[in-house]
Amino acid sequence: MRVWDAESGKQLHRLHGHTDSVLSVGFNGDGTHIVSGSNDKTVRVWNTGLPGAGAAR
Repeated sequence: MRVWDAESGKQLHRLHGHTDSVLSVGFNGDGTHIVSGSNDKTVRVWNTGLPGAGAAR
């Protein structure tokens, strides 16, 4: 999964972990975590690295 800066078009992060296509993505309210659901039947929570972000779960 890749995270892009919408203004510059630059790739910010490449997140590895899912073994099949990512079907859905969401951000929490303060932008510190991303949640993704995949066709590999897993859901992952990713730390964005923004201030206040804890460890990924």
